[in-house]
Amino acid sequence: DPFLLQSMKKYGFFYVVDVPEYSASLEQDYMKAFFALEDDVKDEIAIRRHNPANKNAYRGYCPGLDDVENTLQYKNLYNIGPHETRAPTFKQDDSDIYAKLRYDCQEPNVWPET
Repeated sequence: DPFLLQSMKKYGFFYVVDVPEYSASLEQDYMKAFFALEDDVKDEIAIRRHNPANKNAYRGYCPGLDDVENTLQYKNLYNIGPHETRAPTFKQDDSDIYAKLRYDCQEPNVWPET
């Protein structure tokens, strides 16, 4: 879409509005419920840096407030992405840096067991 492309080039982002059946208040209720979960529940889906059992480097929970020196952030995050098929397995000896980036950015989402 040329409009989206121009917005990204000029501003670096774009807004999505008028999504059918979307409720901002319901989304906020879900976010409040997630961040109100016990720390041990959220820690199970923490990114690899905080939970070595999780293979994800980006998608999952990141307790930034608890580790400001290492995360350089002053907020807790929960990252998810689109549901997609992950790129073929990346081999450590592969010199194609873009192959590694594609692989890393297509991590599966992780969800809390509640």
